[in-house]
Amino acid sequence: MKTLTAPLTLLIPFISFMTHGADIEMGKAKSGVCASCHGADGIGLAPLYANLAGQKAPYLVKQLQDFKEGSRADPTMNIFAKQLSDEDIDNLAAYYESLPANGKSSPAEKDDKAEKCEDEKSEKDEKSEKTKKEDKGVKEENNTNSEK
Repeated sequence: MKTLTAPLTLLIPFISFMTHGADIEMGKAKSGVCASCHGADGIGLAPLYANLAGQKAPYLVKQLQDFKEGSRADPTMNIFAKQLSDEDIDNLAAYYESLPANGKSSPAEKDDKAEKCEDEKSEKDEKSEKTKKEDKGVKEENNTNSEK
């Protein structure tokens, strides 16, 4: 029985991740403190800080749990990880896994951003046209009034 117990304990972090419904948006919301060192895009701001973007969620769960429990030592990470619930850890792991590993937008995200920019540009152009028409109407009204 002892030989079965050891391998099973290694799976606990992975089982924990799989049983929780990780929420990427909640992970993103919780990642603000992480971004101070690991960057808003999950790419470390200095070589000392790990790149988190694109890492597999089970790996990140394991590392954060080890920091939380103290079995992996880093004074800063131990402090931050101790403040995280298991749900926070799962959500953060899911969020960082969802980011592109190179810190750059995926082609789909680029298309979404380009489409959004086009929509915003169209709205801005429409507002500009409307303003021009309104200004023209005011000028014509002023000219009519001054002729009287």
